[in-house]
Amino acid sequence: MQSFSTLGSSKRQRQRQARLRVVRAMLALALVVGLGVVAYQTGRAQNAAVIDRLDGEVARLETAVRTVRGEATAAREQARAATDRAIAIAERYRRDVPQEERADLLALLDRRLADGLTVERLAFVLQNVQPREDCADTVETRRFLVTTPVAVTREATVSFGGNRIIVTGQGTPDRDDEGRPVGWFDVAQPVSIRFLKLDGAVSLAEGVLPLSHRVIDGDREWRFLIRPQTERGFVEVSGRTCAFP
Repeated sequence: MQSFSTLGSSKRQRQRQARLRVVRAMLALALVVGLGVVAYQTGRAQNAAVIDRLDGEVARLETAVRTVRGEATAAREQARAATDRAIAIAERYRRDVPQEERADLLALLDRRLADGLTVERLAFVLQNVQPREDCADTVETRRFLVTTPVAVTREATVSFGGNRIIVTGQGTPDRDDEGRPVGWFDVAQPVSIRFLKLDGAVSLAEGVLPLSHRVIDGDREWRFLIRPQTERGFVEVSGRTCAFP
């Protein structure tokens, strides 16, 4: 049988082991709690840094939005101002720049002044032009042969107004299938129609037929129309007189 001393020693040993287990458990718990506190503090600090960074980003974005809105407003104002300027320029152009017919008339006036006509004479003509034209009821019609370098004929001249205006014409020879020139002019090529007045003044109508031309003879204006004839080599000239100016 074991002695009482041996039994007491075993009991004390078990008590020490129990206390050690309790101490180790408490130490482990304290370690866990400490780690939790450290993790909490670390996470809190990290969250604060993230929040600060997000706050800064939000502030930057708000500033950018305000800047974009300001730029958009400025762009709209600039576009509105540009539109207003364009409208003003268009209105000023319509008011100050002559339209096509007026521009042509002004160009003609400039040319006539450059030719030596005086402002007084041009003004006199414009003041005496009547709104309603006073033209003859009849139209005189003649026909003649257009001459070419290989075709000259007596039928190459006609006159109007009692021989006051003589009309002749020249053209380019037509060609046959082999490319040789023939005795009539080529209606597809330009011609030159010459108007000779009794006082020696000459004017020309040039181009591809049909052509129109005007000749001033004293207080009358002759208005001519030159057209090709179906008969080879011939053109028809129609003339009508109107009061001038």
